[in-house]
Amino acid sequence: MIRSIRVRIKTNEELRSKYTYKSQDIVAVIKIRRLEWLGLVSRMNETRSVKKIFEGKLEEKRGRGRSRLRWVNDVEDDLRKLGMKRWRM
Repeated sequence: MIRSIRVRIKTNEELRSKYTYKSQDIVAVIKIRRLEWLGLVSRMNETRSVKKIFEGKLEEKRGRGRSRLRWVNDVEDDLRKLGMKRWRM
């Protein structure tokens, strides 16, 4: 016997209420946490492996097509929207 499953599409308001964290929009929470992590990494000692990886450059050829977005690209976009310039130390 095959049962049919009915899927109800959620409204935007239902999605907003589901994806809030302590009465904040989940997207805002992600952006805040990303900036907090950036602050932690930028203040780390130069010998820490996380700092080395964050500041590291790859030395291989880039493939054809559009370059991939990196975590730093999202952070820089968030900072640009906040009006912050020259955040690197």
